[in-house]
Amino acid sequence: MKIIPTEIKKILLVFFILCAMAIADANENSGTGVVYDAHENAYKTRKIGEYVWTLQNLKTPSGSACYKNQQANCDKYGRYYTWAMAMVSYPRGWHLPNKKEWKNLLDNLVIDSSAMVPSMMTRGRNYKGEWNGLGSFSYYWTSDAGNAGDDTKGSIMFSLNGQTVMDWTDFPENGLQSVRCVQD
Repeated sequence: MKIIPTEIKKILLVFFILCAMAIADANENSGTGVVYDAHENAYKTRKIGEYVWTLQNLKTPSGSACYKNQQANCDKYGRYYTWAMAMVSYPRGWHLPNKKEWKNLLDNLVIDSSAMVPSMMTRGRNYKGEWNGLGSFSYYWTSDAGNAGDDTKGSIMFSLNGQTVMDWTDFPENGLQSVRCVQD
């Protein structure tokens, strides 16, 4: 057995790291499968309509909170973000969806409602600090600005009463809402 000089070991290590990064990029951009955030949280992905979506709510811990501040709820439902944190917390190669992307998702959920709807009913915390609505409705940030003034941002509300209902709404940007991501 030959001993590899230190320089060659370093070159091989760099080569293997670059190969691993290329494989990870290919997996993130394949349109289906799994994507990882900067904290190594895994999210299943699926193409629904024109876009590839994460099928779980974001769980990046930076600048976020758990439902009723209980870690078990973060594990189950994902984390909740202010609008500013939602705009920077998504995985590389992904973004916070705008209203057009949400509309495309909703148009296609009629065909494939099992993909996301039940897991989306995670509500959030309003600007008064009140948690409620778990299991029956939810708010999600959009990348759009709100219409009610500088302190509101666009969001979408889903409710589950035997069917999916959505409504566009303005929400105070300091409230906490769930985040789903769309591939760039």
